[in-house]
Amino acid sequence: MNTQKDRGRGGGRRTREAGESELCCCEYINLQGEMTHLLACCCDCEELDSTCDSLLRCKALKPGSLRIVAETVADRLRVPWFHGGARRIDISVTPPVLLLPPLLHFASIHPALTVLTLASTPPALLWYYYLTHRRKSRSLFFLALGLSSLGYLYGVFVTQLWARHAVGNGQLAAITAGVATTLGGLARTRRDPGYVSTMAKNEPRSFAVKTPFAGGRATAGTCGVDEKSNALPRNGVVSRDWRDDQGWSWCELCEVLRPPRSAHCRLCGRCVRRLDHHCVWIDSCIGESNHRWFLLTISFFLLTATYGLHVAFSCICPQSIFPLSMFYCPGVYQDASSALVFACAWYAILVTLAVLTLLAFQLHNVSHGVTEREARIRARRHSAKRRGSGERTPEEQWVQQGGPPVRMGAGGHQKGGVLLNWKHFLFDHDLHGSTSAEMV
Repeated sequence: MNTQKDRGRGGGRRTREAGESELCCCEYINLQGEMTHLLACCCDCEELDSTCDSLLRCKALKPGSLRIVAETVADRLRVPWFHGGARRIDISVTPPVLLLPPLLHFASIHPALTVLTLASTPPALLWYYYLTHRRKSRSLFFLALGLSSLGYLYGVFVTQLWARHAVGNGQLAAITAGVATTLGGLARTRRDPGYVSTMAKNEPRSFAVKTPFAGGRATAGTCGVDEKSNALPRNGVVSRDWRDDQGWSWCELCEVLRPPRSAHCRLCGRCVRRLDHHCVWIDSCIGESNHRWFLLTISFFLLTATYGLHVAFSCICPQSIFPLSMFYCPGVYQDASSALVFACAWYAILVTLAVLTLLAFQLHNVSHGVTEREARIRARRHSAKRRGSGERTPEEQWVQQGGPPVRMGAGGHQKGGVLLNWKHFLFDHDLHGSTSAEMV
């Protein structure tokens, strides 16, 4: 039964034990678990008033007052939604959308400003990345930056080149098709990366397990495990720290039995099959189900960006050939339109180089039959071994972290060669076969 309680203040705010489906388009549940309305966004601002009063009077702020104000403001920034109440707006998406066009216009004023703007952008992005990474929090900032950059650069191409008849309809169609393909691949990549299914809180802690080495029935518990057996324990009980010789392990956070090469993402809070890494640029993990789509998407982007740069520099610097026109383009800053295209083109070059570096690392890892996570583990173990710290070898750590116990060839890749590794990556879900059959 739903219960409602009037507070008598705060714009008629009340508490209610109800699902989100019972909320109207302008209602939402705030941080205190109370139902409120968008029209009451300026009510109950005692903490904000107290903080502003302390700042004006040059008094010391209460501990945590700024954090409370920031969380309250972020919680009240919402838009009406048809189902489930008002949706919260992530405040991290606003800086890229609002600041990118002015920055690129500012960079197009003078060559020195172009160099200053483009040189300061990577350090600022790295600083923000490490700030959010240290807090172990997800952010839509990088996804918004990528989408706004792609949209704004496409808009500059249309308004400054195609609209002025500098490029033909065929070139515009090619760029449009490349942008649409990249966005379609991005949407597909952001789908399920291969999350390991979890049990509901009210379900009994028993599940059927189908592994590549044995079948059986296991129940989460605290009993010991027969470490000499390659199958499930004889008593059918799995402990929280259980891991078998084939790489199957128990995640205490997700309460799930996960297949080999799976890992827990601390940002998503889920276990992902064959976890490669968490990509902040798409705000999603890269795993077994979307790794191929991820490589395909960045390949589409690189092809589109390279062709777009060739067309842009050929239009604004017809006296020079590409890629020489990237560095020698006399008189480009004499016209505002050409200067804007030139600044945007160099911004696109920086983005393209970053994506090309990412693709090179990905191709290297796939050729060696490892994921980004496994490559980092191996690199740390090699470094520890060189320091003489007595750590386990990378091959031992490979199995310790859930990797399959395969033999390693020269150069660290799976014995069988690069072609076999690519065959497994393109056509097989895992080196042991399908890993999608876990808990039922």
